[in-house]
Amino acid sequence: MSKLLDAIEAVESGSDSNAIGDNGISVGAYQIRPIYLADVNRIIGSDKFALNDRYDREKSRTMTRIYLTYYGSELSLYEKAALHCAGPDGYMQMNNPEVKRYVEKIKYYME
Repeated sequence: MSKLLDAIEAVESGSDSNAIGDNGISVGAYQIRPIYLADVNRIIGSDKFALNDRYDREKSRTMTRIYLTYYGSELSLYEKAALHCAGPDGYMQMNNPEVKRYVEKIKYYME
């Protein structure tokens, strides 16, 4: 999982904790959206993470690990990458051109 998290960070932001994308919706090294953060808090059963935590590399990494573990416990690493890209059903969108390109980038960084 560690190698996947490194690859996601590289693809999403070039490992820039201050990166801002999607017109300000996605931020941080893992380009986490508010809905993703809310989902992580729901998964863990508390409001542990705040919006500003998305700028903290380690907290963002932890959020991403929680999300991918929860939704992708039975999935391959590449299917987990698709989850991060396209949401909980991302692994079912592996033929979606956007998801496919994203997974190819992840593969490049993992090799």
